[in-house]
Amino acid sequence: TGIEVTTEMIDRESPGAVIIATGSHPTLPPVPGADLPHVATVWQVLQGGKRAQPGEAVLIYDTIGFHQATSTAEFLADQGCDVEVVTGQFYVGGDLSITLDLELWYRRALAKGIRMTANHFLASIGPASATIINNYSGQARQIEPLALIVMATQQAANDELYFQLQGKVKELYRVGDCVAPRRVEHAILDGERAARALGSPDRGLKPG
Repeated sequence: TGIEVTTEMIDRESPGAVIIATGSHPTLPPVPGADLPHVATVWQVLQGGKRAQPGEAVLIYDTIGFHQATSTAEFLADQGCDVEVVTGQFYVGGDLSITLDLELWYRRALAKGIRMTANHFLASIGPASATIINNYSGQARQIEPLALIVMATQQAANDELYFQLQGKVKELYRVGDCVAPRRVEHAILDGERAARALGSPDRGLKPG
């Protein structure tokens, strides 16, 4: 923990096999104004890099439909912020039903005053505002003033080390978000497959 693994470090260790589980990193969507200073990723908010003050308005734009947006919305509402979650899906937290969290989250969210706007996409961001558009009617709505806009959007695989090591170690595997940003069950499956490959009599024939 807290140590950056490099190709030089792995060369010194000279391992027989390497499993890369370097995860993914957040990205901002190609929305005009996404590079403005009051725009943040979920990571930046939860790690304390960007915050809003109690009473200030916050917009969370969610393209994932899972805990990333809903947990951040609760976190900011607990800090006293005025939170609205916008999503292009049919309802906010669309995938929470998979983990049976949807009903309980809606109860908590409504009790905390979190507003939910579904069936809208984020069209642009201004210095203290955002414009969202209804998926079906095309009607635009401007939300202002906003102190913070949080993006719960797709991440990018942190696979740089994996590609740097190709051809330099005997067996090389990657698991989890390093393959592609997904969910924990996929990382578990990737890990099992890598472990089975290492224990197989044919080990070394099909790394990847």
